[in-house]
Amino acid sequence: MEKGNSNHKYAVIDIGSNSVRLLCAKVKNQKIVDSYKKLSMTRMGYKVNETKLLSTKSMELSYKAIKEYYKNLLKDNYKLVDIIATSAVRDSLNKSEFVNMFQNIGLNINIISGKEEARLGYLGVLSGIEINNKNILIIDIGGGSTEFIVGNSSEILFSESIDMGAVRFSEKYIELEIPSLREINNLEEDILDKINNIYGKIMEFNPEICFGIGGTITTMGAIDLSMENYDSNLIHNYNLKLENLNKQIEKLSKITLEEKYKIRGLQPKRADIIFAGSKILYLILKQFNFNKITISDYDNLEGILKDRGLIV
Repeated sequence: MEKGNSNHKYAVIDIGSNSVRLLCAKVKNQKIVDSYKKLSMTRMGYKVNETKLLSTKSMELSYKAIKEYYKNLLKDNYKLVDIIATSAVRDSLNKSEFVNMFQNIGLNINIISGKEEARLGYLGVLSGIEINNKNILIIDIGGGSTEFIVGNSSEILFSESIDMGAVRFSEKYIELEIPSLREINNLEEDILDKINNIYGKIMEFNPEICFGIGGTITTMGAIDLSMENYDSNLIHNYNLKLENLNKQIEKLSKITLEEKYKIRGLQPKRADIIFAGSKILYLILKQFNFNKITISDYDNLEGILKDRGLIV
C-alpha cells in the first residue's frame, strides 16, 4: 500500500463484453487529482452467449488495444495496478487461450466473478459520490451481465450478477435494425423475469436512491445531454429522468442503424446494442419505482484503486 504526501500515477484496465477500458489516475494524499479514461470497442462478448467461445477477432483486437495501452503507460510512468476481465471472458470456454496471449509481454489477466465485479463497482461509486448513510441501489449494466448492489456508506447488504447485458440480449432477441413488436415483447419478458427473481431480495433493504454505472447508463446520459464529445464532469452525478429515458427508447425503437449513428452522445460502435441496454435500464427503474437514476462515472476501475488502499 502506497500512502503519504507524494504523487503517484496509477492505471487499471477492464476487459468487458463490449469494450476494453483504461483508467489513468494521478493520486495525491489518496485522492484522485487528475484522471482520464480511454476506451476501445472490441466486442469480446460477440456470440459468447451462443457459442461459449471468444472470437479470434475480438481476442486480437483486445490484445492489440491492451498492448498499446501498456506501451504508453510505461512511457508515461504509470503503475499498472490490475487488468480485470468480466462477463465475456468469464463465460468463455477458451479463456485460457486469451490469457496466454499476454504472457509474452508479461501481463496477467485477472478474471473476476460477478460478485467481485459488483463489489468493485460499489467501491467505485463510494469513491466518487457522497451517499451519507442511506441504503442505495447501484445498477451496473454491462455487455454481458448486470450487477445489482444494495449498500450504504459502510457495507454491501446484497449483491447479485445476472446474465443480462446489452450485447448478450441484443444478440439473443434483436435481429432487425428496427425491432419488431415480437422481438421487443420477448426482450421485455426476459428482462422482467430476471428482475422479478431478485425484486424481493432487494426491496428487503428499501433502497432510497438509485445510482448507475457502465457504458449503457453513461451513454444514455450523454444522449440526454446531446453531448458532441463525452465529458466525464458533466456525466458524473447527472440525474437521468425516467421520462427522458423513455422518450429516447421510443426514438431508438423506430430508427435504423444509420440514423442511430447520427444521435449525439451515442458512439457508433454502441449503436447496435443500445436499444436492448436502455430497455434493461428502463425496466429496472420502472419495476423498482425510481423516477430517475444518478449516474456515476466512477466505477469498478476506481473501485480497484480504493480496494487496494490507493485512494479513499
